[in-house]
Amino acid sequence: MRLLPVIAQNSPTRDLSRRTLNPVRLSSHPRFDMETDMKLELAQAIFKSKDLVDAVFGHLVDLRKAEEYVEKLIAQGCVSVKQPKVSDEAVDARTAILSASEAAQECRLGQSRSEDSYVWSWTDICTDDGSVKFLNDIIQGCLSDDDTKNLFVAPFYTIHAFPLAYGRREDTRPDFILLPKDKMFDALYHNFSVILSPGELKTSDASNSLLQVSRYNRVTNLAQPGRRFVVSMAFTGPTVTLVRTDQSGMEYCTLDITSSGGAINFIRVLVGFAIASDQDLGLDPNVVFKPKKCHATISTLQSEDPDLSEDDWLSESEEPVDAPPKRVELVARTAGGIACRRSATDTAPVHYKILGLIYNASSICGRGVQTYVAQKEGNKGSRLLALKRSWQENKCLISEQRFHRLARDGGVTNVLLANEVYKSYVDGREDTTLYNIRNFAESAAETLGVENRTLVYLEFDLKRPMRYFCSLQDFVMAIADAMEGHKFLVEKKILHRDISENNVVLALNPSESSRGYLIDLDMATDYNYEEQPFAKGVNALMDESELAIPRRDEVVENYPAQKGDRTGTTPYMAISVLKGGNHGVREDLESFFYVIFLFFFSFRGPLPQGVLKEAHENGYIKRLGDKGAAYRTHILLWPELMQQWSHGSFSAIADSKRGFFEDKTEVGKAFQQRAMNGWDNEYASMVVLFPRIYNMFVNDSPVPSHDSFIGILRDWLKRFPVPPAGRNSCPFHNGKDQLV
Repeated sequence: MRLLPVIAQNSPTRDLSRRTLNPVRLSSHPRFDMETDMKLELAQAIFKSKDLVDAVFGHLVDLRKAEEYVEKLIAQGCVSVKQPKVSDEAVDARTAILSASEAAQECRLGQSRSEDSYVWSWTDICTDDGSVKFLNDIIQGCLSDDDTKNLFVAPFYTIHAFPLAYGRREDTRPDFILLPKDKMFDALYHNFSVILSPGELKTSDASNSLLQVSRYNRVTNLAQPGRRFVVSMAFTGPTVTLVRTDQSGMEYCTLDITSSGGAINFIRVLVGFAIASDQDLGLDPNVVFKPKKCHATISTLQSEDPDLSEDDWLSESEEPVDAPPKRVELVARTAGGIACRRSATDTAPVHYKILGLIYNASSICGRGVQTYVAQKEGNKGSRLLALKRSWQENKCLISEQRFHRLARDGGVTNVLLANEVYKSYVDGREDTTLYNIRNFAESAAETLGVENRTLVYLEFDLKRPMRYFCSLQDFVMAIADAMEGHKFLVEKKILHRDISENNVVLALNPSESSRGYLIDLDMATDYNYEEQPFAKGVNALMDESELAIPRRDEVVENYPAQKGDRTGTTPYMAISVLKGGNHGVREDLESFFYVIFLFFFSFRGPLPQGVLKEAHENGYIKRLGDKGAAYRTHILLWPELMQQWSHGSFSAIADSKRGFFEDKTEVGKAFQQRAMNGWDNEYASMVVLFPRIYNMFVNDSPVPSHDSFIGILRDWLKRFPVPPAGRNSCPFHNGKDQLV
């Protein structure tokens, strides 16, 4: 007789009163910048969840079905069970299975047994060479071939890095991957854009195993536009770790597969992976996916490609190996269409044809912004649009939509405002991380202390990303106009709070009335504007004694515990904000200063005119694989000091910035070296522009304000209205002359 009822076929709504959910800190390994990033990105957002197996696979494999699978595996000799305190006495398999089922339910309810009556032993438990065989043998012992959709396979590329690891410089080689069984032995599909799940195998150190698999989840999320979450698995000896990551962070549970509860839940996990649909494993049912062939270069050595920070398709192995880079043909999975609904009951969604990605900053925790170039279907010859997909923190979501309305109603110019705003709906419910993906009851989710994020789509007119600037004049005009837009917002009592290079876009054509636009009101806030000067130049901004109380008490290494509490993009954030101070107009102006300064360290000049013309004709879509290389030849890696402004704790970044910018000699030397290495033709004009902006922030000359900052830019444009000969790559003409 059962001590507890069998878990129902459909997973119940998760209730914290019946479960254990423990916040966990992720320890990092000093080898990789990404591991530091992961630690900070997931601060206060990692939870050990004892009911995760039920939350992920409970609707596919309930305990009653799992009992049948265990019985099969015992009969086949895949697993055996014994009672450790009873020598050589036969064990009644059915009794042991019922005990395992009861232990699994107790675990789900947050209970634990002081002593397990049984020990489970597995044949050919995971080893370096046999992990895939071990996993698939169990699956095939439970399921018929017709019932099996997916199987595990070792990556085809072992010496070289696993392909299409979107833009990171570290070891991204999973030990095993999950693919549809009809594609598992086809090398074309062995890449991060296609896999259903990555996996890691370690002989020891479960903490490092969790870190490694979370990195794979991050790369998978980045390489697969349209992902809602990623589920993965790691082995450390007899311990299996199930991991699910979404835009609110990470949940994981550990299973000791030699214990009763761990053994039966392990079988549920493997069968769940094998029969799961794409939606079960995290793909968005509102996105239509399409395959696309591409070529990519995979390497074992550190690449000199300058654009790894954002959109390169080259990844590296952990240790240098004596093997040349390898060019391979692949099939990538890309988004081909998206259906957007205005409500859960909307039966006539707006369909967008997706032409490609223009921006991708997907992550594990946070907004995970992806922007597509799109056209509305059904409108023949319709104009190109930008469709932004992001997971908005709920307390910011209503505010952003209101700010778009206020700005539009107030006649704000030089700010790109949304034409349409849609929430996403899955299974008839608003798509949120805590209620829809994790399936928490609303009352329970409120007690978690974890951000609840909603998937939102915003439609904009398409503009030109900053990297496609035509000349220095093109860039300065864009910054001046974007700053005018910022001033208009402030006059309407809206503060942007996220000034960065990616949030300034350029006009598609120089003939537009505005040459630059401010975008992204995700972090905007109501603001009662009264512009005030810096009291003592930039040093006052760095004086910790003058800083306000930090926004939250829960800070890990000076990093806000929740991303919803952050304002700004790290390299461009004002020093006082990095130190925990309040965010006002002065801080946004300081961020504009960093945009201008770092511009010269990000690019060696404009792309050639022919490349810009091709990019314009293609809608500035990111190209897959090696085809994208021509669009990145002008991009530079930042010097080591400035790279530090993207990684680590906020306090350390603030100190680094302070030490650099208060040393005028060092700033001048760095700027001169950069200007003479790629910008030498513009050097005469640059030494007029930059020192005036620098002195404004350091010496209050003039006092920093919208008008004084914009005035410096406009004065420079009057003095240098056209680029030097050979430095204007603008592909547009007014019928006779090349436009600037």
